[in-house]
Amino acid sequence: MPDQFKLIAIGKIGKPKGLRGQLHAIIAVEYAERLKKFDNFFLGIGGKQLPYSVSELDISPSGGALILFEEIDSRTKAEQLRNAEIFTQEANLKKSKTNNS
Repeated sequence: MPDQFKLIAIGKIGKPKGLRGQLHAIIAVEYAERLKKFDNFFLGIGGKQLPYSVSELDISPSGGALILFEEIDSRTKAEQLRNAEIFTQEANLKKSKTNNS
């Protein structure tokens, strides 16, 4: 499988925050800084990795994160993602590591 399609687990969705559908998440510390510029992630749901577009992303260096996905607009929808594993494409991590601009 080409690197651009290989998915790497980088974290896990936690509980929802507020009514807009924001989600707490824990991101592996080694990836936290590199993920700030990403505009999508894949979430492990029902045995599949489904793409989600990031609307807002705030990640601390310690790996705590607050994420709002474009597809999620309510606390009810956000609750359905609780405990989902977060993935990104391996190629994204390699590019971020080498392009320090």
